[in-house]
Formats: sequence, C-alpha cells, structure tokens
Amino acid sequence: MLILDCHNDVYCDGLLTDTDGNLLFMSVWGRDTQISELLARLTLPDHPDGIRAFVAKDQDVAYRVIVPDVKQLDKVQGRASRSVFGDLIQLFVFSTLLHKPDRVSREAWAIYRIGQQAKPDIWPLIMETCHVPLLDHWREPVIEAFSGLGWIVHVEGYNMGALGVKLGDDHVEACISALITTRTLTLTP
Repeated sequence: MLILDCHNDVYCDGLLTDTDGNLLFMSVWGRDTQISELLARLTLPDHPDGIRAFVAKDQDVAYRVIVPDVKQLDKVQGRASRSVFGDLIQLFVFSTLLHKPDRVSREAWAIYRIGQQAKPDIWPLIMETCHVPLLDHWREPVIEAFSGLGWIVHVEGYNMGALGVKLGDDHVEACISALITTRTLTLTP
C-alpha cells in the first residue's frame, strides 16, 4: 500500500490521476479520526493545513497528485467490520467525471482495476460526450480517428487504470466531416 506524505496514518490501495496529474480516484484506509482529518484537509485547500497536492509512495514508486477544486470531487466511505487493527474506514475520493460526463468541456472517464477487470468499453462514453450525432456502426473508424488525434487517452496509476474521452477540441466536427467525405462513415452499415 502507498503512504501519503500529507498523512502518515492513512494507507492507499488504489490511486489514479489524469494526464495532468489531477486526482481522478483514490481509495484509502485508516481509523475514523484519521479519515475525518484527511477529508477536512482535502476540502479546505486554502487553509494553511489544507491539501492542494500530495505524494503517495512506497519503496518502489511515487505518485505526485494535484487535488482539484473540491466541487469536482465526490466521496463515499464505509466502515469495515472489526479487525485486529480496530475499526477501519475505507474512503473513496473521486472525480465527478467518473459518474457523470462533463458536457461543457466534453470530457468523461471510465476506470477499472488493473489485473481484475478488462478495460471498459469506450464507445458509450464517446456517444454520450460527443456533441456531433454518431451512428452505432461508426464505432471502429471513429474510435480509431479519435485515438489518433489524442482525444481518447489511457492512464494507469496504482492498481487502477482509466480510459478518458476529451472531445473539447474544436476540430471534432471537421474530423467527422472528413470521415463522411471519404466515405469511411456511411448511413448504412
């Protein structure tokens, strides 16, 4: 497990950032008071004890994480049944983009656990995020074109991975038009 440099008594078993280093997902374990303190520090970034960024590390790796605006984060926590360590709390802190695409910036993410799940299907995210209407049978050429232009990204963190769709580029319409003009995309399958 990773140890957070901002809080030694909290242990991280899953961490993921986007391509800019902003927190996408974090799973941490700790005692009730330690988790409450961490949450308070995350929600008060302008306070002297607030957390704007941190490093999560073990002996082999270190991840630098930027904490985005608290309005862009959600949290879920649960209590583990009694263990030899006492009452433990698991806290998930994650970007709202993981459960609701941002239609203004046209960005969305789908996460998965490395080694335990297959990569998620990116097509539903593209269909939901793209402001240009797309047909289902356009799937392969559109994914290939968007990937080639860097609008579909893949990131991996500690035990977690994600596929992201970033369609905020003004050239999305031009890309689809070019695919239609070259008859790569047609009305019929």
